[in-house]
Amino acid sequence: MYFDLTKIGIFFDSIVVVGLVTGFLLNLLFFLLKIKDNLSLIVTSGIVALSYLGSNVFLDLTQADHTLYLLWFFYDLLTIILLIGINYKLKVPWCTALHYVFLFLAINSLLYLGLYIDLGVFETREQWWFWSVYSVAVLVCDCAIVITLIIDKDWLGLKKLMARINRLGMPDYANESK
Repeated sequence: MYFDLTKIGIFFDSIVVVGLVTGFLLNLLFFLLKIKDNLSLIVTSGIVALSYLGSNVFLDLTQADHTLYLLWFFYDLLTIILLIGINYKLKVPWCTALHYVFLFLAINSLLYLGLYIDLGVFETREQWWFWSVYSVAVLVCDCAIVITLIIDKDWLGLKKLMARINRLGMPDYANESK
């Protein structure tokens, strides 16, 4: 039995975009109804939804080549830069979801860049393990972003882990006397 993986990919991309737009609208509704007052969450979910919407709607995935991965790499970098810039300008505490979005967009960016280099630079045409890792990891990261933007919780314990690492303390070599 043959499965058209392009159509399956487009289907999952569409589900992710719908999830992100739904998450943004839900966060906006909670903000307007004063259920949540986290402006950072509104901005973060809005920027991510627009980024994914733009990279999904305006691209023809059935006619795409390896340069699509480079384009997605730049979309994610631009999204990260916009998230940092706008959240910094607002001068509000960053939402928990923002930290997770940074992590998952960074992972996606590295995967996109890796696949672009593999297909475009090295011109690999035989399937190997990285392609399978890429396929699963990007889908997992995208779903994790949707979940994170909807619940805005430290659901993987990343903030707790970072706090624990910071409590361990790193030696401050810059301020040591000589």
